[in-house]
Order: sequence, then C-alpha cells, then structure tokens
Amino acid sequence: MARTVVFWLENLAAGLFLWFGLYLLTRDLPAGRRETRSPWWWHLPSLWASTTMGLVALFFFGVAIRSTMPTVEEYIFWRKMTWWGMPITGALWLRIVVFLGAEEGRWRSSPLWERVIFPFILLYAIFIALTGTFTELIWSFRGTYPGPLFESFIISASKPAFYLYGAYYSGIMWVSAVLLFRLYQGGQGNRSRRQGFKWMWLGGTFLAIAVTVIIAAYTREPRPIPEQVGDLTGTVGLVLIMRGIVSYGALVRNQILREDFFHALTETAGVVFFYLLVFHLAHWIGGRSVSPIAVSSLIGLVVLTHTLFDWGRLALDRALLPGWLVEYRWRLARLQREILKAPNPQQALQTAEMEFAQIAQEARRVASYEVIRQEIHRLFRHAAFWKDQALAESRLFTLAVVQRELQALARTWGTSPMGNSVQARAEVLRGFLIKHVEALCPNMTSGPPNPPPSEWIEYLILCQKYIEGRSRREVEAHLRGLGLAVTGGTYTRYLKAARERLARVIWQAELQAREG
Repeated sequence: MARTVVFWLENLAAGLFLWFGLYLLTRDLPAGRRETRSPWWWHLPSLWASTTMGLVALFFFGVAIRSTMPTVEEYIFWRKMTWWGMPITGALWLRIVVFLGAEEGRWRSSPLWERVIFPFILLYAIFIALTGTFTELIWSFRGTYPGPLFESFIISASKPAFYLYGAYYSGIMWVSAVLLFRLYQGGQGNRSRRQGFKWMWLGGTFLAIAVTVIIAAYTREPRPIPEQVGDLTGTVGLVLIMRGIVSYGALVRNQILREDFFHALTETAGVVFFYLLVFHLAHWIGGRSVSPIAVSSLIGLVVLTHTLFDWGRLALDRALLPGWLVEYRWRLARLQREILKAPNPQQALQTAEMEFAQIAQEARRVASYEVIRQEIHRLFRHAAFWKDQALAESRLFTLAVVQRELQALARTWGTSPMGNSVQARAEVLRGFLIKHVEALCPNMTSGPPNPPPSEWIEYLILCQKYIEGRSRREVEAHLRGLGLAVTGGTYTRYLKAARERLARVIWQAELQAREG
C-alpha cells in the first residue's frame, strides 16, 4: 500500500513539474525576444526554467518507476536513467536566481559570470552527472541491497567523489536560497513581486533542506526514510517556487501568468485524469495488470501533447488575430471568470460594467489604429497611391475624420457621400493623405531648432517617392545631396518608420474627430 501511494504521488508530481516547465516555455515562445550581445536562447529565462523543471520531472518519474521494481538490476537501471539530470538542475536554478536579481537591479550579471563562472559550474554539473551515471565513483552500485521499507533498494554512497557532489549540490541550493532571501528583504514597491520572492525564497529553502537531508542520509548507512522525507520536502519546495514564479511573472514577459495559470492547470489535470481513467478501465475490462512504466509514460505523453496543442492554438491565434483582439478576448475571459467565482455574480456583473465599457472603448481605439496602420502600409507601397480604385476601396473611409472630408465634398457637389464616383472618392482620400504627409515635415518655427535628421529623411521619402512620384534612386541621390547618409538598408528602415509615424498622426486626428 505504501509503495502504491509513493508511486502515484511521485508520478503526479512529475506530471505537474513537466507541465509547468512546458507552460513557461510555450507562453514565452510566441514573443521570444532576442538579446543584442549574444544568442537569444542564452538569455531566455523561461528556457532555463523549463529545462530545470523537465529534468526534475524526469527524476520524479524515475523515483515512481523504480519504487515498483522487484529486482536490484531493474532498480539500478532506472536510477541511472533518471538521476543524471539532478546535478544540472542546481546550476540552472542558480542562473535563474541570478537573472531575477539582475532584473530587480540588486546586482549586475557581469561578463565574468556569463562567460566563465556559470559555464564552469554547468560543465562541472554535467561531469558529475556523467560520473555518477556511468561509474561507481559516486554511487556504490555493487553495494545496493534491499531496504526494510517500501520494498525498495538503496544505493550506498560513502566515497570522496560523493562528498564533492554533495558539497556542490547542497552549496548551490543554499546560496540560491540566501540570494532569494536578499531579494525578498530588499523588495520594494510592487506587492506581487515581493510576494513572489517570498514564495520562491521559502521554496528554495525547502529545496536546500531536502537536498541536505538526502545527502546526509547517504553519507551514513543508507536508509529509505530520509530519502522519502527529502523527496517530499523537495516536492513542497518546488510547488512553492512555482507559486512564486506565477506571482512574480518575471520569467515570461508577454503574459500575465496569474490570470491563465490555474485555468490551464485544471484543464490539463482534467485531461490527464480522463486518460488515466480510460486506461485503467480498459485494463480492468481486459483482465490485465497495469504496467508502472506505462502509467508514467501515459502521464508524460498526455501532458506533453496537451500542452503543445494548447500552445499551438495560442500561437495560431496570435498569427491569425491582431494583438489587440487577442488582448481584448483575454480580458473579457478574465472578467467572466471573476464574475462566475464571485459570491454574488449579479453584483459582480454590475461592478464590472464600467470595466466592460472601458475595454470596449480601448478595443475600438486600437482597432482603428490597426486599420490605419495596415492601410498606410498598403497604399504607400509601389504605385497604389496613384491608383484610384485602390484608394476608393480603402478601409480608411470607415474613419470619422475621412468621412468628414467626404461629406464636405458631397455638400459642395450636392450629392450623397456614398454616391460619389470612384475618382472623387480617390481624390478626397489622396488629398487627405497628402495633408497628413505634410504634417510630418519638421517645423522650423514651432518645433525644435535642430530636428533629428531621421525626421527629415522619413518626410522626404514619403513626399518625393509617393507624392512626387520619383524613383528610389532619385530619392536616395537627393538625400545624399542634402548631406543625409542613406544606404539601401537604411532606406527601407526609414520608409517603414515613416509609415508608422504617418499612421500615428492620422490616428490622433481620428481620436480628436471622435471626441469632437
């Protein structure tokens, strides 16, 4: 009975840690950021956290499987297969803690740490992992014997190499716990961040205690109870660290984890429970025994598949839907969850009405900007600016400021705005765009005495290329004649920046027209 309880607890813990590692990674990948001085993956904290949780999950899966193995040989096999990642987790965890401190401005991540100290610690951890797996310098595999409890087997360890491993691993954990305590003590301002550091510090302390207990147990006559206590304490510590990461939200920049975490967790747990239920029912109906390896593999496979499917759906939404609409849907879903969880949903709905109205207003504003931005990029491209049909069919006619221009023309001609010809509509929009392009010209009287050269370059590119109809070579030659250095690559960059500036100017005019 005790062995069965341990088996299920370790399996569920492994599935939880595997899911959380994948959750962090997949929530960060859609907006993966690049650093300027080194490859992006080297500075992606979610990648390090995901790798750490994945290695921890592998270890816990191994603990679950080997707790049911009937022979010493099978026990040692699963020990070797799943233990090797543990020394590496210490190095990765220390890197994450140092990253958090650098983000808070408590210390600086120096080049010496980035290029020398951390790579050395990581290589040392890999060396220990390989040594402990393929040799008997750390673990005494030949000294393995049946334990008195849980019907398990214990690997004795009393060699000098084991003390080097123990000093490294426990030292890393205690240093990380002390650094987290310093971050918690010095945390000011943001309450959620301070709470996050508190949970991570408590979790890191539990982890350090767990590692110390396990290593101390192996230095004496090996007993299973300290190892089980250490595993349980370590599990509690990891759960607290998860809680802290969710509160702090520093490892994933493009998502507010607290709003999505429990929803994604309960959904994944429900899927795992459903598949396990079907799996056990199928074996029970068939009269076959359930393989422990199959149970662990099923949990890992379901978590992996469901999380990747969830991320694929998220990435597809980001690819097909504009960012403002994704944000709008997410905020609406958050409000709906808050209303459903409230003791009095009707009262909560009345309270949320103001926020609903604010969300809708912000969505309309951002939606109008997206329309303007897309249309500017379409019209100021190739010869579309002088094509009447392209202008007449533009979505810019949905803007209030453009409709005002169109209505003024209709009043002048005594016709309906919708009855204007294609040519008339095109002329209205072309004049509207030319007026706002001229607004980009640096004003020498009311503006700064020496406007940045980039403002002149952006204005001249739009004006000469599209309004005056010059070729790209002529525009580049004219800019060089004015002493403005423009190459082929910078021309494209300035053109893109000019389109963005023009879109913002028109958007501001649209907002003023709506308010007026």
